[in-house]
Amino acid sequence: MRKLASVLIAPVALLALAACSTPPVQQRAGVLDYLYPAGMPAAPPSDVQLKLPLRVGLAFAPGSATRPAESAGSFWTGGELGMYRPMLDASEQQRLLDRVVAAFKDTEGVHSIQIVPSSLLTPGGGFANVDQLRSLLGVDVIALLSYEQTQFQDYKKSSLSYLTLVGAYFIEGNRNETHTFVDTSVFDIASRALLFNAGGRNVVQQSSTAVEASENLRKDSITGFEGAVSAMIEELKLALAKFREQASSGTVRGAGTPALAVSGGQGAGAAGALEACLGLLLAASCLLGRRAKQA
Repeated sequence: MRKLASVLIAPVALLALAACSTPPVQQRAGVLDYLYPAGMPAAPPSDVQLKLPLRVGLAFAPGSATRPAESAGSFWTGGELGMYRPMLDASEQQRLLDRVVAAFKDTEGVHSIQIVPSSLLTPGGGFANVDQLRSLLGVDVIALLSYEQTQFQDYKKSSLSYLTLVGAYFIEGNRNETHTFVDTSVFDIASRALLFNAGGRNVVQQSSTAVEASENLRKDSITGFEGAVSAMIEELKLALAKFREQASSGTVRGAGTPALAVSGGQGAGAAGALEACLGLLLAASCLLGRRAKQA
């Protein structure tokens, strides 16, 4: 009987110790890390001249390698849970970027939105890399997505007795929590000016068994990005509308920011000129109509 108890208790104790010592796992990609790597001075933006319709490039900023926080004795160094390495890979990035394109494809003043392949972005490449994209792809504006996702596992001590009797597979013993933030920053490439930005957040909470934890964390990672991108898209629509309003004053984001001039078609700052032309055409047609009647 003692041998049976030791057989049951030993694996459970190992699982409990592993869960308690599991560090948070984080993956991130920052726009500032990409545009202004360490040692790169930030150059002030110049005045903005947007010629409509715009060609927009869309991409995720290059990310850093995904790994758990350093922790002595971390269970993530081995075993099934240790095999888990969350990563927003190229296929997932493509799927999320396709959603952004679909949400803004009919935006007034935008000719096209082109997804930039991740292979063309160099980590820490700065605006020199962005200039290369402009020359290669013919884009005027670049929309860069940054993200940060942190996943936690907290052991439920109240489940320990059940784990001892039944086993980790059948009784929920870990609480998974995934926090995700996605932000989009839209830059005019020529002037280096930030036109506008918007972010979205998402939190996923659930419980799982110790054996299922790895697979559930993978699913939670995907769900977290889906939710954060959905929230970001809605905020980005509001930010774009606000940018159009502010652009009517001739500045990017109000007083103290670069001057803004828009030409070439309908859009922020250009609609007034177009409406004036339409008004003149309408007045001319009315005048010609009256003269025809008098004749």
